[in-house]
Amino acid sequence: MKTSASTLTQAFSTQSPSHSSNAALEYCNREIAKCQEMIRIWPHEQACLLKLIAGWQRTKRQLR
Repeated sequence: MKTSASTLTQAFSTQSPSHSSNAALEYCNREIAKCQEMIRIWPHEQACLLKLIAGWQRTKRQLR
């Protein structure tokens, strides 16, 4: 599933603009942490999970 920064911002749009951006950034951070945990569990999937982490980091940059 491809998630863009605008999609995340819309998902949190029921809150104030600055709070929705913070919520979206926190969501990205949680997803990055999940991927890092999965690397520890499934080290053979590291290449794929690193790509996911890069995508979430890119989304965070777009949100800022």
